[in-house]
Amino acid sequence: MCYVDHQRAFDRVWRVGLCRVMKWLEYDYKIVRLLKVLHMGTKYAIRVDGDLTKCFETVVGVATGLHFVTHSVQHFIGVVVALA
Repeated sequence: MCYVDHQRAFDRVWRVGLCRVMKWLEYDYKIVRLLKVLHMGTKYAIRVDGDLTKCFETVVGVATGLHFVTHSVQHFIGVVVALA
């Protein structure tokens, strides 16, 4: 048995790995490309005591709230657990 905290999982999904799994599962290339475009060049900053840090990029984490992203991440987790 494996417990997955889905809320935290979205923050830690490796985007390149997710796209590879989506291709392996034969998702339409337009969906895979859309996921890449959604996250390409995304920058983050952290608020500390009311001040923002310098912006930085990351290769993990995906947007939530989009059905195809939720579905893709669930497939990704399933593949990772099955291969573990």
